[in-house]
Amino acid sequence: MRSLLSILGVLLSIQASATPKRISSIIKDLGKVEKVYLYPGLISVIEFPHPLLEVRIGNPKALKVEISQVSNRELTLHLTGAAAKATNLIVRSNQKLYVFDIVPSRVSHQDYVQVKSFYGAPERSGADGVLLERGRISPNSSLDRVVKRKAYRVRSSGRFLVGALLLMFLLEVCWGRESLYKKPEPEVVKIESRVVQPVVERRKSGVLRATGNLDAEIKGNIIPQSEGSHVVLPSSKVKLTHPGLRPGDALTAVIEESLIAFPDSKIPVRARIAKGPLKDSVVFGVASLEKSSKRITIEFKRFFGSWRRD
Repeated sequence: MRSLLSILGVLLSIQASATPKRISSIIKDLGKVEKVYLYPGLISVIEFPHPLLEVRIGNPKALKVEISQVSNRELTLHLTGAAAKATNLIVRSNQKLYVFDIVPSRVSHQDYVQVKSFYGAPERSGADGVLLERGRISPNSSLDRVVKRKAYRVRSSGRFLVGALLLMFLLEVCWGRESLYKKPEPEVVKIESRVVQPVVERRKSGVLRATGNLDAEIKGNIIPQSEGSHVVLPSSKVKLTHPGLRPGDALTAVIEESLIAFPDSKIPVRARIAKGPLKDSVVFGVASLEKSSKRITIEFKRFFGSWRRD
């Protein structure tokens, strides 16, 4: 009975540890397929160590993928609907090829996955058999040594497995004999006032499954469809501004030259800041004359700081 309970506890612990984290960093094995869990209505970002060249999707109707416009090493993924099915994703960079399984989930989601590095390579299968059939192998050749080494490893692993099973059987028998000669101890029943429920959910079929890594507020609001991952970019390039000048600051400036304006033209204007931390700095703009009010309007567009400290 104790062995069964211990095995059940190990299985539950393995199931709980298998729950993916929402933000994680991995070292990708190029010989295996990595799983990425997506929740409907949420986006996920996968960052690679090298620039991306091409992305291929198994089912484009279930998954939308975009290469970031800011960094060509980032990939944005999102499901097209709540009823999307599992598909695969093959990403090619300028150095390696990565393979992923995209799994829609109602309990788990991975917001950010960083592929920190990689190792391994695709496994070769069938090549040794073809070489053995095409020609004869000398007893001292390198291929003969490889085949013998592989056979020795298989035999060693089989012997180790049989020995481990035999050792477990002997331990179980010894524990059973020890319990026969051991004086039975009275059972102590502990009654707790508070019962802690395990963090599992039960389906209708009776199979237990983990609740995942999402909060209840997010799992209760499933977005049926997502049109796209909205990547917000600035409409124009942000230029470097003066460290002492912020939007909305009021400055006192003096126009030292004579000012003339015409209705259908713009005249250059220069003004010098008279006081404050930006004293002696210069602003440039244009002046124009309004036809209706006969007033001169000045619009300053450029700022040149004096870089002087008081």
